Amino acid sequence: MDKITLVSSLIMFGTAGLIAGVVYHELCWWRRMRCLEQQLLTQQQLIELLEAEIHNGALQRLAFLIRELQIHELSQQELLQHLRSVYQDVQAALSIDKSH
Repeated sequence: MDKITLVSSLIMFGTAGLIAGVVYHELCWWRRMRCLEQQLLTQQQLIELLEAEIHNGALQRLAFLIRELQIHELSQQELLQHLRSVYQDVQAALSIDKSH
């Protein structure tokens, strides 16, 4: 093999190695981005679930409690019972979020 062929081969293999390295780097970057996008989507879904859970539970109970207080007079014991129930609803919703 003459020197020109040898140099050409080395340049070709070096270029192919460089291209393979760049492609590998880009594929790794693409996979990391996809993973981050999936994590972001999962977090967004959890936030929406938590918002719905709190809205459909605790906020509805608080709205009911406010209406009841405006219409009827509740005893302190009844009020505490309702507030404890709302508190437990919020705690349950937050524990659902932490388990995911």
